[in-house]
Amino acid sequence: LKAELERRKTEAQEALQQTALWQQVLNDGIADLTADVDHDLRGRFRAISQHTEHVIDTTDPTHHWAEIGAELENAIATAVGDNFVWSYQRAEALAQEVARTFVEAGLEAIEMPQIDAREMGAGFGELKSLGKLEAKPIKAGHKMVTGMRGSYGGVLMFGMLTSFAGLGMFNPLSLGAGLLLGRKTYKDDMENRMMRVRNEAKMNMRKFIDDVSFVVNKESRDRLKGIQRQLRDHYRGIANQTTRSLNESLQATIASAQLEENERNTRIRELERQLNILKQVTDHAVKLAPGVTEAAREPVGTT
Repeated sequence: LKAELERRKTEAQEALQQTALWQQVLNDGIADLTADVDHDLRGRFRAISQHTEHVIDTTDPTHHWAEIGAELENAIATAVGDNFVWSYQRAEALAQEVARTFVEAGLEAIEMPQIDAREMGAGFGELKSLGKLEAKPIKAGHKMVTGMRGSYGGVLMFGMLTSFAGLGMFNPLSLGAGLLLGRKTYKDDMENRMMRVRNEAKMNMRKFIDDVSFVVNKESRDRLKGIQRQLRDHYRGIANQTTRSLNESLQATIASAQLEENERNTRIRELERQLNILKQVTDHAVKLAPGVTEAAREPVGTT
């Protein structure tokens, strides 16, 4: 009986230690989940940024900024939604992993918590849309003025040089050189302007992604903290119930053992009492036996 009681105590202690592992599993799982969700979101935003930069580098943002902005906002919304869905699925997997610690402790069935995933985008009211470009499309008049300015400068410069050779200020050579110089001036001006426009577009795009990332990361951390509290409260209740059940079972075993021991002691005392009575009867019978024997040996009628 003592060995059985010690065995039950050992089993209860091992079960309590096993159920205590759920806190470590939950804390480690939430830490890993938070890091993975943040890394996943950064990776999605990085891919979107690289794709948008490629689009900006291959087009004139002043003519296609509305299309670029719409594509960027749709890609960001899709990335955020996919990231939240993935984090929700990971949270469900974590809940199952925590529940497995209770099953390994000997509990046959564990009620899974209903993870409360808040409405996606609940904290996105402060987000701003993609900023507008300050640069405007180049008009035909500006192109003409730029070309003429370069051509006129070229004509004057080469005209002055050819005038020393006895040619007039305006001659085929100076006009041709002015045309080439004007073309180069126009091309350089367009390239410099396009570079400034694209840099402005990239800065607006990066600022927009940074603003979204700031808000989404805060929302994501808050969601994961809420899920952690929900899982903690759920499994804490199960752990407390399990602890109470184990304690009650152990107390019942101890009470049963004490009852059996008391009954055994009572039975032993009763047997000892009966044995003592039997011994007294036997001793009394032995004492009476000699007198009975002598009386039996005397002849009948002898006085």
